Amino acid sequence: MYRLIADAWGLMRLNFKPATEYAYPLPVIVGALLVIGAVNAAGVAPWFQQEYGIAALMFAVHVLKWPVFSWAANVVLGYYGKQKHNFAGYILASEMLVVPGLLLLYLPELGWLVMLWQMWAFAVTVLGLVKLSETSVWKVLLAHVAGFVLMLPVLLVVLLLFAQAGWLDLERFNSIVLEMMQQPKP
Repeated sequence: MYRLIADAWGLMRLNFKPATEYAYPLPVIVGALLVIGAVNAAGVAPWFQQEYGIAALMFAVHVLKWPVFSWAANVVLGYYGKQKHNFAGYILASEMLVVPGLLLLYLPELGWLVMLWQMWAFAVTVLGLVKLSETSVWKVLLAHVAGFVLMLPVLLVVLLLFAQAGWLDLERFNSIVLEMMQQPKP
């Protein structure tokens, strides 16, 4: 796990290694996905308070995001790149950059700083994929769009599975989202 965290720290400083060096053993991958899912589930907790099904849904979606986006990046950037690489390890290291977002739970007044951090993390992910795949920014952004499009049916299936299992009340979920959208902006 230390190497993954060190790699993520290196990414934030724009120190990119060859794609083959971002390979991690299965226990590290599982641990990282648990951390990423937990951080993202905790990030929605202030809005959904006691709705544990929604937190579990966010956890599952963010855990599934990694293989879906890795596959999309491998396909799109493998097609356009000079050579094929497996970007799953790099994407996992860049996904670990969500961890500092936990600050928002304890210091909400630092929301602007967390937003800047997230924008920087996205830029780092894009820049790293450009360098590793030896393609243009536009092709990397195409891989992001492809990953997003592929995540929509995954999200729908997970949402329906949670609702079918009784872990998620869709009417309550809908009412909370509508309340959030109708709140006045500061």
